[in-house]
Amino acid sequence: PLFVPVRELEPPCGISLQIDEHCPLAWVHTEPLHMRRGGPPEIRRPDGTVFCSVLKEEYSEAGAVKARYVLRGTSGIRLCTISGDFREKAVNVADPLNRLVCATERRIINGLQYYQVRVGPRVDAGLVLCGLLAVDKIEGSSGTFTGPRAGGA
Repeated sequence: PLFVPVRELEPPCGISLQIDEHCPLAWVHTEPLHMRRGGPPEIRRPDGTVFCSVLKEEYSEAGAVKARYVLRGTSGIRLCTISGDFREKAVNVADPLNRLVCATERRIINGLQYYQVRVGPRVDAGLVLCGLLAVDKIEGSSGTFTGPRAGGA
């Protein structure tokens, strides 16, 4: 199992991805979202160093302007792209070659709403989950759903 503690009331604000209460895998640093000038959330290593930033991009598709999120490493390289219907939790994650590596869908289990996450083989599931948690935070729906429910593909 994975644990996803959220700390938003005092600095450092963020969402942690952990194996247990003593073993962090990664940290979604959300403090920039709460600051006046704003800024993108960062996905950080357990030691606190920045691994990548979560950046919103707009693009046109069939005459409509849509949003997607790109995870960019500290060197500027695109690690993956997250796009889809964020409100409905129908989201796809693509690698730098635009190959599908993850898909999510809305699920209701025992009356609680979740989103199911299916991650492909040989994919950094921790990075994908952190990216999805960051996007969920940016989109303002963190209180609506109880969080991702990991599932294999």
